[in-house]
Amino acid sequence: MKKKLDKEGKEEILRKLQVRGHKNVRREILFDPVKWICFFLILCIVAAGGYLAFILYRQWEKPYRDQAKSVENMQMIMDAIERYRAENNGQYPLPYTIDSNGDPLLSWRVHILPYIQDKNGLPIYQDLYNQFDLKKSWLHSENSKLLSQMPDIFFSPMNDGLPLDGMCNYLTIRHKDSVFPGGTIIFSEGIEDPPKYTVAVVEVGAEDAVHWTEPRDFVFNPEEAKEGAPDSPHGGKLVCGMCDGSVRVLDAPPDLRETLQNLPPEKRAEENPWTLPFLRNNGYIPPVGEIDNLPPEAPPKNTDPMEGSIYDNR
Repeated sequence: MKKKLDKEGKEEILRKLQVRGHKNVRREILFDPVKWICFFLILCIVAAGGYLAFILYRQWEKPYRDQAKSVENMQMIMDAIERYRAENNGQYPLPYTIDSNGDPLLSWRVHILPYIQDKNGLPIYQDLYNQFDLKKSWLHSENSKLLSQMPDIFFSPMNDGLPLDGMCNYLTIRHKDSVFPGGTIIFSEGIEDPPKYTVAVVEVGAEDAVHWTEPRDFVFNPEEAKEGAPDSPHGGKLVCGMCDGSVRVLDAPPDLRETLQNLPPEKRAEENPWTLPFLRNNGYIPPVGEIDNLPPEAPPKNTDPMEGSIYDNR
């Protein structure tokens, strides 16, 4: 019996030693520093690669994201203008108000503030509008202190500055034949060209930006190089608010200012592709060859300004 117990005892001892040996082996595997360092390095490489891919994707996506934000800003502006017109018998806002001496006071951007609404149809900037002294200039201390409170929708996402600078990127087209000529009230009836093809507001780059309360916009002169083409923050695209309240992203010819500069002054207006959509009463006429082929009394073909112009890519 003693021998049997001794044998069983030895087997039990050997079994326990084997188990402990396996635990030690597992412990050595689990706490092997070299393997843990390799695992950590692989994890870092994978994480770094994922982060780099995310950064590259965000850089690739940014122009599209910024353009979408620009369109959203422009749509809110055009919606506000449409609400203004609905309450004023179809009248477009004056580019600026004037005092008794005829001096400019505040921009149209100030006067549409009560008409800018959120998704629930509630005014967003009524309190800001109430802080303005509408009878004083934008430079007066009562009004100039509000420059830093510019609404975000007047600030281009492509701008490298800050909204606190009060520099605005959304301007009307200022020309005697535009929708915002200055000093003249324009109603819907005053636009002979199709409103959906006539530009009212454009988004400009930092070079053409103005203070948002300032009674100044983009002065369009098709016979000049710089004044004949707005500086677009989107390169080959120009975000435009149309007279029917819609928003369109139009193709902007590259290096247009340089192209116009190289043309004789008498040729610039004729060659400037913005002359057609920026002015409200162009009396657009199709190419002569197309008119000659039309039957008498038939409406001209291709009178849509979107065809055969900068509107082709829409």
